Amino acid sequence: MTSNSKISPEASPSSLQACMSTNKILGVGGFGLVIAVYDKELRTDLAIKIITNTSKTKVLDSLKTEAKILESSNHKNIVKFRYFKEYSNCFVLAIEWCQEGSLIQWLKAKDDERLLLKEAVEKAEQKKIKSHLSLVKKKSKSDC
Repeated sequence: MTSNSKISPEASPSSLQACMSTNKILGVGGFGLVIAVYDKELRTDLAIKIITNTSKTKVLDSLKTEAKILESSNHKNIVKFRYFKEYSNCFVLAIEWCQEGSLIQWLKAKDDERLLLKEAVEKAEQKKIKSHLSLVKKKSKSDC
């Protein structure tokens, strides 16, 4: 890690609730709980992953690896790393909060938008075809 690393071995205050207010639970995964919070110190919304201090070493190592990868990443399509801290009873990985929801939710919404657009185009094409058929029928009747 760099000397200005945001991965700290021990955070203060020791109580997670003292420095954050919970907005909503986003999910539960293999690592633990994912929560949308408001960080009072940074004065911003974040998404945090929390695992307890009693979690298996492999889980903690995986979370630390994720923190190191995110800390070294700088790309517009990757959530921004904020910090990794150890509290008295848990470890916390804090990342940028995505207001549009998870990637899966965003992709589903895009798929829904594409489906609606596709349906609108198909209806317009069907209407155009019907209109042309109607003209052809009228023309063929007048030729008889």
